[in-house]
Amino acid sequence: MHTNPFNPNQASRVSLRPEDVDVIVFWTRNPRLLMCHLAELDARGYRHYFQYTLLDNPGPIDPHVPTLEASLGTFRELADHVGPEGVIWRYDPIVWSNVTGIEFPRQAYERIARTLRGYTRRSVISLLDVYRKAEKRLKALAQQGIELAARDEDDLGKLMSALVETAAASDMEITSCAEQLDLRPYGVRPGKRVDDEWLSAGTRLCPSPL
Repeated sequence: MHTNPFNPNQASRVSLRPEDVDVIVFWTRNPRLLMCHLAELDARGYRHYFQYTLLDNPGPIDPHVPTLEASLGTFRELADHVGPEGVIWRYDPIVWSNVTGIEFPRQAYERIARTLRGYTRRSVISLLDVYRKAEKRLKALAQQGIELAARDEDDLGKLMSALVETAAASDMEITSCAEQLDLRPYGVRPGKRVDDEWLSAGTRLCPSPL
């Protein structure tokens, strides 16, 4: 039984028998507690991969995440088990604010990408979209002196070009994630949250498909 976390009255039944599951996508910022169960998933025949969000934002923006050093270590350990194709690095959302301008994401992305070289084949990026449910969080940040800033087109172009260059130097493909803004002029191919094209291309998932 699966219950919608935003609507408890909406529930559906989903078969989790291995023969009925194409692939399990784990979307996480900290897979540490799950990693001890990966061998069991493999033994049961489930194909799976990870979308691992890894940023290095100031503490007030991301207050409840492991340290960068711990997250990088977990990422590498996870990749050692599932392979570099089995874990996708998500650097999203990019927050454009008075404390995280163009230089902050550029430097953070470069630092993380350099460390993850060889541990992943794909990097996914997106820009922050302000949803209604995020308004309370944004107000709390404003009380701490952190406010969103308008994106300058020239700065956006410089940042995207820098990220593309960094990804290439780190042997990673870079795509966007269902991004409303067209980033193709900067060399960022549009992507999906769960990319069926990537899955159908024969990419090795864990365990390897027959």
